[in-house]
Formats: sequence, C-alpha cells, structure tokens
Amino acid sequence: AKTGTVALEIMQKTIPAIVGYKLNNFTAWWLKKHLKIKYVNLCNILLDTEVIPEFLQKNFTAKNIAPTAFKLLENTEFK
Repeated sequence: AKTGTVALEIMQKTIPAIVGYKLNNFTAWWLKKHLKIKYVNLCNILLDTEVIPEFLQKNFTAKNIAPTAFKLLENTEFK
C-alpha cells in the first residue's frame, strides 16, 4: 500500500496491508537524520503506533515480509 490517502482508506475499511520502501541509501540516511520520524505510513504517524506493518530499507525483503503477509492473509477477521 502507499503511505498517504490510500493508506487511510485501507485502514478505514480494515483491509490488511503492508507498507514497504527502499530508497537510495544517501536519501534514507538524510531523511532519518533530518526528519526524526518513527513511521512513514500516514496511519501509523497519526496514531503514533504501528497499525500497518512497515518494512523499510534493508528490512524490505521477501524473507521479512512473508511471515507478516501470511499472518494477515490467514486472519479470518479480514475475510
């Protein structure tokens, strides 16, 4: 999912989602150093907690995402 308005719509409809970003290393370093933010997803920022899983930079891999994706897909609350 994207991190802006679409993320809010997904959260409103309680649709399972995962956010992933991989930026240029310099850009990621600069943003981390100057913005001091905990989350990139708008829902997470507004609620100040990770309600939509975020996988950023080196954590944005299939190996890391798969367990969370399977957990969301197997959750019967969303079906």
